[in-house]
Amino acid sequence: MGSITGRTAVSRVRRVQWSVTLLVVAVCAAVLANAELLGIAADMTPEERFSLSDATYSLLRDVDEPLEIRYHVSDRLRELSEEPQRKEALLRRYSDAGGRNVRVEIVSASGDGAREAEEAGLRAEQIQRGNGDPAGVSTVYSGLTVSYLDRSRTIPFLFGHAQLEYQLSNAIFDVLREARPRVAIMLGSDGEEFDVDYAELREELSDRFELIELPAGRPEIPDDIEAVLLLGSRDLSRAQSQELRRYLDGGGRALLAVDGLSIDLNTLEGASVESEALDALLEVVGVRVEPYAVMDERNNPISDGTAPGGAPYPPWIRTDSRNASPEHPVTRFSAGIDFFWPSPLRIDAFDTGEGGALLVTTPGAWLQGEPMRVRPDEPSILYRDRDATVGSYALAAWSENRAGDGSRAIVIGDSDFASNLVFYTGSFQNFMFVERSILWLLGEDRMAGVHTRSRLPGALDRIEAEFPRLLTSRIVESLNAVIIPVMLLLVGYLRLRRRRKIDQGERA
Repeated sequence: MGSITGRTAVSRVRRVQWSVTLLVVAVCAAVLANAELLGIAADMTPEERFSLSDATYSLLRDVDEPLEIRYHVSDRLRELSEEPQRKEALLRRYSDAGGRNVRVEIVSASGDGAREAEEAGLRAEQIQRGNGDPAGVSTVYSGLTVSYLDRSRTIPFLFGHAQLEYQLSNAIFDVLREARPRVAIMLGSDGEEFDVDYAELREELSDRFELIELPAGRPEIPDDIEAVLLLGSRDLSRAQSQELRRYLDGGGRALLAVDGLSIDLNTLEGASVESEALDALLEVVGVRVEPYAVMDERNNPISDGTAPGGAPYPPWIRTDSRNASPEHPVTRFSAGIDFFWPSPLRIDAFDTGEGGALLVTTPGAWLQGEPMRVRPDEPSILYRDRDATVGSYALAAWSENRAGDGSRAIVIGDSDFASNLVFYTGSFQNFMFVERSILWLLGEDRMAGVHTRSRLPGALDRIEAEFPRLLTSRIVESLNAVIIPVMLLLVGYLRLRRRRKIDQGERA
């Protein structure tokens, strides 16, 4: 009788345990299924892919009049991609965070809606699905308009959602301001023209800033200029150097894209550039550009007519978030930028301010001094000085003078990074870096730090060599797909056997 009673008690306890377990599972499933309605969310991604940044929340709190966001999207694009749905989900967060003053409207850009999209300033793009069949080409719209009072901004085309928050939040920031900041452009290399050599940069910046080009012979910076862009320094004059020094000493803000070497684009041979005018200018911000060419094992290819897709070209350095300062607003969520024949920067401490590196090379970078030969068809020469100079080098730096009026500066060891050379590598993220830099120079740290949702490099991405990375990837895949599940099954089997033994003992 006692053994029967014992078995009944054990059975009752197990029924209660199963009931509680099933109830907990049901409650969790119901909460997850209705998480959006309940307002429950947790963003576990390191790049905060599904969250608005604090800067955006702060910006939306400043909206005290009706703000309208209209997303124009083609029905065909909805059929071909999930990106429109992702953007709409993010736009709903703007509406929720902005309250009654922020209105989001989704507008079909198909049929008659295409004409409305064109009138709003949106740009049609052709996308293709399939194996190159011309019949698979579709013309689609995917853009935004932002309206506030009598001011408006347009984002002509946006396919992926990764850049949406940065572009939309900055568009809102622009319409909330009554005037565009005035930014002066100074060219320090003879033979270059802003409208020609930096045409794409000019196109990108002119929507947000009022650009004033300063003549080389009369470089006086007007009093109402809020920031200066120095593009190139190979022929920087003493007058330009002195005027920039005066401007920075008075609390000015400047982005200085300078060169430590000069490359002949016809022969791809280089020569170091040493300039007293440049040295005197950079002394103000505690930085010096060294007369060497930096090369790195992580680089972009260049077409040499032999290898498909081009051959590795160490002087065209490719950086990403692993190379960037995680604390500075300009690079906190940076996807990195690309450099074309950069020179290293030496960052010196100075008494009245602070500064540091924004972007650095990998530890496997190296230098090349005189004689400089950077032809892609001579790889042995490119690696000539590697063993003696291997290490990590700063390519971009920042400085802020806390004394007086508080000047700010960003120095880039390469003027070509913002030129039309970006078309060779598709490095259009370089222009976003310039935008972020200008915002930080203007003191708009929160807007400079609005994040993007580009995938951050993972642990395996830190392995630069292809074969070790592939081998490690296979090991990790095997561990996750085979070894761990087998171990879990084995543990479950052993626990089951143990429980059966205990039950047999209780019945005995």
